[in-house]
Amino acid sequence: MSSVVSRHTGVFGGEQIDYTAAMRETHVPGARIVSFDYLAEGADRPVLFLCNGGPIVPSAFLHMGAFGPRRVAFPDDIHAPAIGVVDNEHCLLDIADLVFFDPAGTGYSRSDEGAELSGVEADARQMADWLQQWLRDQDRVTSPVHLLGESYGTIRVALVARLLAEAGVPVSGVALLGQATNIIETAGRSANVMSYVASLPTLTAVAHFHGRLGTASLEEAMDEAFVFARTDYVTALLRGPALPAEERERLAHRLTRLTGIPATLWIERNLRLTKHEFRVELLREDNLVLAMYDGRYAGPPAPPPAAAIEVRMAGPRALGTDAVLEAIDAVIEPHLRDFLKVERDAEYRRMGTGIEQWRWGDTTSPFADWPYGHALTEAMAARPELRVFVGTGIHDLSTTIGAAEHAAAQCGWPPERVRLERYEGGHLMYSIESTLRRLAGDLRAFVRSRV
Repeated sequence: MSSVVSRHTGVFGGEQIDYTAAMRETHVPGARIVSFDYLAEGADRPVLFLCNGGPIVPSAFLHMGAFGPRRVAFPDDIHAPAIGVVDNEHCLLDIADLVFFDPAGTGYSRSDEGAELSGVEADARQMADWLQQWLRDQDRVTSPVHLLGESYGTIRVALVARLLAEAGVPVSGVALLGQATNIIETAGRSANVMSYVASLPTLTAVAHFHGRLGTASLEEAMDEAFVFARTDYVTALLRGPALPAEERERLAHRLTRLTGIPATLWIERNLRLTKHEFRVELLREDNLVLAMYDGRYAGPPAPPPAAAIEVRMAGPRALGTDAVLEAIDAVIEPHLRDFLKVERDAEYRRMGTGIEQWRWGDTTSPFADWPYGHALTEAMAARPELRVFVGTGIHDLSTTIGAAEHAAAQCGWPPERVRLERYEGGHLMYSIESTLRRLAGDLRAFVRSRV
């Protein structure tokens, strides 16, 4: 392992912390992983390993947008530019050491010639191998381990948790932000009844943000949406064409109250509106289409709204919150150079290659079961102390709050060891400082808690 280390002091969670910042290069089978860590004194401190999704993007968004010692600050006005880089009081260094993982092909990490890492299993094995090597190199093999993944990163850490549990690594917690472990089950396919049930509360939250729900409070509207989705709505969808016309009309008007979409359209679509169709319809009269990854944003309808998203996870340029992403992109290399004292000629890659050939399972059968959430179930069974935290932005039309609760209910995660939280904002919920403050507080409590 090679490394570049510098020393710093900061105030995090109200505590003054002395810490080291380091770039480390670690060789694992098939790859050279370059990671970034922030370590305070104390060998018994928990270690929190963080990664973004893509599936082939670096950890820059969590690093410079949320939990690193410095971050990009954004104003409350979603259309205003970023304020700049500030000291990050929400950094979690007061309760855990932080290690940011960039998979091979992203950041400064690279795969070895001929190595094939473009797939769910190989990707997870890469991180698990690297993480165990990092623990050995830093003499931290007995430290409590926590994993935090965002978007596709939630699939990665679920599988990594299982691999580490099998290897006897003390995994204490797994945090999922914008969880995608059941992305197949909750994709908006016309015959997938559960996709409509899972999506409805998010449609309600987005419609409320755009003033389409009258005087109902957000909390009341979302509570009603959750109850309706799990009762009358799912029953009606299961009946399909057999549902009497008068009942269909009654439910269509109920859906209008919850989504702002006209009842005539709900009736025409047999009470089914995908997330992509909702994006087009809600602000159609204004000639605007909602952003998939944050429904608070809207723009003109070209290119076609469904083109940027497929069942596979899309890369960061498809998020629809380009201003946030571009602001983070612009500061990651200066931060590494000026703060971590990194001198490197290689390009810091914002996105790896090979997503088109990404292997999502052992079979390409349309009947394949990709049980990503069940990998976490197995890890929890192997390690009774392992707990799960799931945080979701209520305006995220990609990985929805309903999908998160569906995963928690259907994957077999012991409910007493799972914490579900909803936050204002979209996929990058932490771009809202009030959300970041609350999220950081919730994660502090999660890391400190014990079963």
